[in-house]
Amino acid sequence: MDRQRSIRLYLPCQAKKPADSFFREFNDDLRGPLDVALWLDACIATLRPEPEPEPEAAAAPKPLVSEGAVSDHLRELRQKLQAERAAKPSQIIEDAEREWRRTPHGHGHEAFFRLALALHRAGLTDPDLTHRLREEAEYARSPRDRKAEIKGIVKKLDQSGKIGGRRAA
Repeated sequence: MDRQRSIRLYLPCQAKKPADSFFREFNDDLRGPLDVALWLDACIATLRPEPEPEPEAAAAPKPLVSEGAVSDHLRELRQKLQAERAAKPSQIIEDAEREWRRTPHGHGHEAFFRLALALHRAGLTDPDLTHRLREEAEYARSPRDRKAEIKGIVKKLDQSGKIGGRRAA
C-alpha cells in the first residue's frame, strides 16, 4: 500500500450524500467525567474468573525412609527433623518464603530450588507445592524463568529418595 493511500485511512470520511453522514457530540452541562471504576465494575463484572481455591493446609509429613545401616547420629538427626516438620510445618513454610523473598539479584535459581525443597520437606504434596511455587514466582526478578522451572523442580523433588526409579523401601 502506498503512502498516500495509507494516510487516507486515518482521515475522516463523509458519505456520498451529506445527509447520511453524522457526528453527534454530547457536551452539555448534564455531562461529567466518567467514573472509570464504576464503569468497569458494571461492564465486565460477568467476565471475572472465579478465584482459585486456597490450597489445603500442609499435608501430613512424608516419612523419611532409608535402606541399610544408619548410624545413631543420623537416626537421631532424622527423628529430630521429622519432629520439627510435624510440629510446625507452617513456620517452616513462612521462614522459607521469607528467605526466598530476600534473595539477592543473581541467585534466584538456587534460592527458588531451596524454597521448593523447604516446602517439600514441610510436607506439601505435589499439587500444593506447584501452586505455592507459582505464587512465590511472582516475587522473583524474572517470574517467567521461575515459573518455567517449577515442573522440573517438582519432578526432581518427587524422585528424591528413589533408587532406580522406585522408592526406597
